[in-house]
Amino acid sequence: MKPTYTRLARLFVSFLFLYSLELCAQIGPGIAPVNLPSGGFNIDGSLLSNSTNGDWVDGTGSGGFVLANSGTPLNTKSTYHLYDEYNSGTDDIFGGGDKVSDNPNSMTWSVGTANNKTDMNNALIHFTTDANGNVWFVFAADRLSNSGNAYIDFEFLQDGLTKTATGFSTTASNSTGGRTEGDFLLTVYFESGVAKFDIQRWTLVSGVWQYKTYYTSLPANSVYAAGNSTTITVPYSAFGTNSYPQNTFIESAVNLTEVLGAIDPCASLKIKTIFVKSKTSTAPSASIKDFFEPLAVSNLTLGSADAGDDDFVCDGGSYKLQGTAVPSSNYSVVSTTWSVISGNATIINPSQLDSYVTINGGSATLRLTVETHPSSGIGTHCVVYDEVTITTTTPPSCLITGTDGSICPSSVSSFSAPSSTSYLWSISGNGTISGGTTSQTVNVTTGSTCNASFTLTLNTTDANGCTSTCTKTVVVNDTTAPVVTTGSGALDHNIQCSDTAAIASALTEVPTATDNCSTTPTIHLVSDVTTPTTNCANGYSRVRTWNFTDGCGNTSANFVQTITVIDNTVPTWTTAVGSLNTTVECSDTQALANAQNLFPIATDNCDTDLSNIVKVAGTFVASSTCANAGTYTNTWTVTDECGNVSEAFTQVINVIDTTVPTWTTTAGSLNTSVECSDTQALANAQNLFPIATDNCDTDLSNIVKVAGTFVASSTCANAGTYTNTWTVTDECGNVSEAFTQTITIQDTTVPDIATKATDIIVECDGQGNQNAIANWLANNGGAIAFDNCSEVIWTNNFNSIANDCSTAVTVVFTATDACRNSASTSATFSVQDNTPPILPVAPATITVGCASNIPTMISLTARDNCSGNITVEGTNSIELGDCENTYTINRTWTFTDACNNISSTSQIIHVIDTTPPTIAPLPELSTIACPNTPVFTQAIATDECGSNVNLTFKDVKTEGSCAGSYSITRNWTATDMCGNSTTASQTINVEDKVAPVIASLPEPTTINCTNSPVFVFATATDECGSDFNLTFKDVKTEGSCAGSYSITRTWTATDTCGNSSTASQTINVEDKTGPITTTEFNSNVSSNCDAIPVKPELVFVDGCSAINSTIFTETISNQTTDSYIINRKWSVSDSCGNTSEFVQTVNVTITNSLITLTGSVCNDGETTSIDLASLLPIGTPTNGTWTDVSNSGKLAGTIFNAATLAVRDYIFEYVINDTNCPRSIRITVTVTTGCGGIVLPCGTIVVHNAFSPNGDGINEKFVIDNINDTNCYPDNTVEIYNRWGVLVYSTKGYNNTTNAFDGISDGRSTVSQSSGLPAGTYFYILTYTSFDNNNVIQNNKKVGYLFLTK
Repeated sequence: MKPTYTRLARLFVSFLFLYSLELCAQIGPGIAPVNLPSGGFNIDGSLLSNSTNGDWVDGTGSGGFVLANSGTPLNTKSTYHLYDEYNSGTDDIFGGGDKVSDNPNSMTWSVGTANNKTDMNNALIHFTTDANGNVWFVFAADRLSNSGNAYIDFEFLQDGLTKTATGFSTTASNSTGGRTEGDFLLTVYFESGVAKFDIQRWTLVSGVWQYKTYYTSLPANSVYAAGNSTTITVPYSAFGTNSYPQNTFIESAVNLTEVLGAIDPCASLKIKTIFVKSKTSTAPSASIKDFFEPLAVSNLTLGSADAGDDDFVCDGGSYKLQGTAVPSSNYSVVSTTWSVISGNATIINPSQLDSYVTINGGSATLRLTVETHPSSGIGTHCVVYDEVTITTTTPPSCLITGTDGSICPSSVSSFSAPSSTSYLWSISGNGTISGGTTSQTVNVTTGSTCNASFTLTLNTTDANGCTSTCTKTVVVNDTTAPVVTTGSGALDHNIQCSDTAAIASALTEVPTATDNCSTTPTIHLVSDVTTPTTNCANGYSRVRTWNFTDGCGNTSANFVQTITVIDNTVPTWTTAVGSLNTTVECSDTQALANAQNLFPIATDNCDTDLSNIVKVAGTFVASSTCANAGTYTNTWTVTDECGNVSEAFTQVINVIDTTVPTWTTTAGSLNTSVECSDTQALANAQNLFPIATDNCDTDLSNIVKVAGTFVASSTCANAGTYTNTWTVTDECGNVSEAFTQTITIQDTTVPDIATKATDIIVECDGQGNQNAIANWLANNGGAIAFDNCSEVIWTNNFNSIANDCSTAVTVVFTATDACRNSASTSATFSVQDNTPPILPVAPATITVGCASNIPTMISLTARDNCSGNITVEGTNSIELGDCENTYTINRTWTFTDACNNISSTSQIIHVIDTTPPTIAPLPELSTIACPNTPVFTQAIATDECGSNVNLTFKDVKTEGSCAGSYSITRNWTATDMCGNSTTASQTINVEDKVAPVIASLPEPTTINCTNSPVFVFATATDECGSDFNLTFKDVKTEGSCAGSYSITRTWTATDTCGNSSTASQTINVEDKTGPITTTEFNSNVSSNCDAIPVKPELVFVDGCSAINSTIFTETISNQTTDSYIINRKWSVSDSCGNTSEFVQTVNVTITNSLITLTGSVCNDGETTSIDLASLLPIGTPTNGTWTDVSNSGKLAGTIFNAATLAVRDYIFEYVINDTNCPRSIRITVTVTTGCGGIVLPCGTIVVHNAFSPNGDGINEKFVIDNINDTNCYPDNTVEIYNRWGVLVYSTKGYNNTTNAFDGISDGRSTVSQSSGLPAGTYFYILTYTSFDNNNVIQNNKKVGYLFLTK
């Protein structure tokens, strides 16, 4: 596959072969007059297009540019922008010592920082042409520092070059230094601040392959170069900024055509890699420094012949070749020739650069050979060739996926196509496409018409432009009636006549239905009938009937709703029950009259006029217990229009006398208090009496007194109360409330304390001073009291007094009489003690090593003058030392008596820890094998003093002789809290004796030679985790012939400890397939004996071996008088002994046929004779015999002269005496007269054998000039076949307009009707009639290829 700029660069080859140019002289700036960018390319040491001239990127001017401001090429096929890391320790740079001419396979690279003046960030490449077709190469690069000289190579290599992990790899042979002769360098550089460039060619110099510079003069205005003399702007990133300092950017443009005009015009190169790098000088031994990733290009062709890019063509189509032939300066193209190198192809015009070609099979490689000669005739004659491969591609699959119908009208359905590159949908009939028509999926909205259909057409095009067309016809119809979804009776109602809301709601109800197609089928009210209810004006029955129809007229079953309106509700009383009841006093006549005039109110749910209300008045019924009390009971009923009778409404009027008599004497006014000794006051109180009154009874004589007895006080015998009560009753038995009188007898005088209690202080006697306190309390502290009414009783609040210290207690003495009247006095009883306890002797001071050695705590006893013996346990106070187990204990015994008199004594105990912990024994030295990993025993440490032990370890690894061998020593340290420590260690050695394991490889297999051996890539693992190197070596064993051999690939896995293992896979290749033919031919043919097809010229190929021999035989069999068979056989064998046979059988029919033809000639025209041989079909044998059947006497040889003959028909017969195919041709010649007039000539039938029905309005139909002139050509038939011989179009009366072939099949055989045919090569047959000079109809036939493009 070649990039699009191959034509631009083809003359660049002239750099390479005889001599190069010395360009190290200063070259100035200028405008390279190229076509792109517009305005030419300004080589001025800057990047911006700031004028009418073009440059690398857009600026303020109108000139063109080739890069976006981001640095991205606008056309990635002709412009490249390379990037490299800079000023960084992670930049990829050449290894030390690498030179320009070093073999690329030996060059190395590493990560590091390039020298500033050789550190690159950007490289630019652009190919273009000028108005004269001259090729220009424009290129540029930058450097980080402007200090010193800098040189940048653009190296063009004819082989692939890739960067490996640490170096480079090229497909070029090491025998030529890792390059191919003719590889070249184009160098731009700063030297003493001047922009220059140089060209060097890879060649053999004195037995050494190296780059060599050649020198000559330059044509004027063919090379420009410039660096930036000032700081310039860069729109994209350049060394992290947007500007170039002076002398850090250089660009150049070379007119390759002009410069190379005098150099070898016959060379031809195919460049595969462009490698940009910096170096220290132009010398072949110069050191190389920084580089860009090698740029791979696909077959960049440099030479006079360009076959174009490898491409695809749709299967069955023809392909227009894109060859070009551009001679070097002062050379001319002599010839151009296309030929088939491999595969099967038919080139229509091999000498035409843009000839059409038909590929027969999967692919074909074509060669364009261009011969050029010097225009002056002096110099080398050149023959240069280039090759191109055209691969056929199968048209895309065309299948419309989706429902086949029927589908509903006015619905949406989705249809989809197989995955492809582009799609174009169209539709006809009862449907439209909703949304876009170019997606893989399309939505179709069907029309509203029922019992119709639509046809969906899909044109799908794959990435190679191949197109397929298919259709799907879908029926649009609906025969299913809607289904009522509302249940039967679901809308029926029994509604009270008053429930207008329910009636209205019921009337709004309609049934619902669903339809398989319509979202909402149309509802129809079939009937609505109302029937009144007999004897009830407010009742009726309403029956409504509906059905539903869908868009296609399908009708559902009827749905019936019955609404029954009833009135069975009795009138109700709006007057609340009991609200007319009342109670009146028997004397209140007005209240009674008002009650009798009350009247209830009624309402009805439907009847608005309730006048039929009937009252039944009740008589007075007296009370049996009170003559003035009794009741009146009244009732009412009401009836509505439908005869509903209400419940009875009852009124009860109660006449009562419930008022009790009342006391006019104020309650409590007769109560009084008297002293128990005041008898006169008590008598006066007993003689008091209350007064009462009644609202109805005027004679309240029934007053009764109940005299109370004296009730003594529970707390005082001389105090108490007398309680007297009175009640009064009227005639109706209403009893008044009781009137109460209370007479209180009281004693309220307290005793008199004549002498108060006095304080006392006593000394502690050790026995609690019990006698002294008892005597003091018994004497009431010395207090004396008297009471005027009763004896006095003394009490005190003494509880206890402490016996353990000096204390005092205050005692209250109380004198109380019989009525609990009391008086109090108080005094204090005090005890004192000030002597501390007497101490015992404490233990002596000691020193111990651990806490476990500390003496057990003991108790000591002291003697106290009041409390006696006091025994206590000592307490410890600790003074911490430097660590946890080093400290001082102060053990103290403290004695306290009951009066807090204190004395104490102490012992000192010193604790000091100097003993280290102990580590339990660890295992001895041991050795294990990887992949096992060392497992160490957990150390255990103890401390004699029980201190917490900090147990730590540190592993020391000693590497062995390889990655999998080593030893580890684990050193344990145990330290207690006082810093006492001890150590112990354990060592484990690890050895690697295990080789890597290669995963199982396939067993030996055998493949056909047409397939290449494909080996499984081995994988390996190393149990010890060591790095390993996995390599393989292939051993090929040749077989008995070229196509048979075996290859054994042996893999070796070696780890860093030297352990290795191997595994092998063998693939046997056999040639068991005979040769094949790439030529299509019919193996069985039937024909008449006069039309036996010629022997097809078969081309044979073998996929593995060379064709050894081809033997063709042709025999005749089954010969009879009527037929025979021609047997053609090709026996083809390859060098491996495989033989294939190809047979064609021709079934020949022998018919003594008679062919009749006609002709005409005038007996008086300018020409009166006709050559009968001219009327015979082309190819008719010339050894036949003529017979003048009509005996005209005017036949001489093959010439019939009609002069003087009568006007009529004359018959002549031509007999062909061929034993294998005897036949006769009879010609009837009509002799006419009056032919001397002038007849306008007819236009010539010209078939235009290429057209492009792509919708652009140009060359849309297959045109045959003058075929529509029916005066000259009255009848015609056109037939068109595809490459497989399938008839795709046939018509009569072809006229180029209304009846013409526009690339659409008319449906013959296997080709879909109305399908757009794919681009390709077709075959046409045109038969038509015409008139000869004698006005006789002639039959004509034209055949040939027809090329359809899109």
